[in-house]
Amino acid sequence: SNVLAHSMWVEVFPSTWETLSPDEHNHLSKPLAMLIARDCNKFQDLRRPNVVQGLLEAVHRCKPPPAIQAPILKFAGRTFNAWHSALSILEDQMNHLSNYSDGSEHKGEEIIDALTDLYKRLGEQDVMYGLWSRQCKEPQTKVAISYLQYGYWSKAQDTLFN
Repeated sequence: SNVLAHSMWVEVFPSTWETLSPDEHNHLSKPLAMLIARDCNKFQDLRRPNVVQGLLEAVHRCKPPPAIQAPILKFAGRTFNAWHSALSILEDQMNHLSNYSDGSEHKGEEIIDALTDLYKRLGEQDVMYGLWSRQCKEPQTKVAISYLQYGYWSKAQDTLFN
């Protein structure tokens, strides 16, 4: 059955991933990302559970996690109703970037964009504003975002331009 296959994959894949070497992790991350983004998966978007949901749920349980690009996770989360797995993976990537900054600012922007889009589509405006506030460099920007969150557009604008 689909449910049995899904639950077996989610349990077996992370265990197998853990036994691989770091070099094998690097070699398998890109094909795994390509598998998630393949066109053939679109025929499963209405099935529950579908292949992409199983892949993302398994990826989220992997230690260390496979490196899957944020735009692919955003696409998979939206298209295949895998919101929570995609968000969890993206949040883990964001935490990893903030803990171990390697100077990859472009990657951080992609993750923030993907998280913002998914939160917005789920109607999680407060979480989205919290994410923006967390990334602020200037205190005035954080204050302006707080005003935006509560609908005080003119105060936010005044804070930013004064």
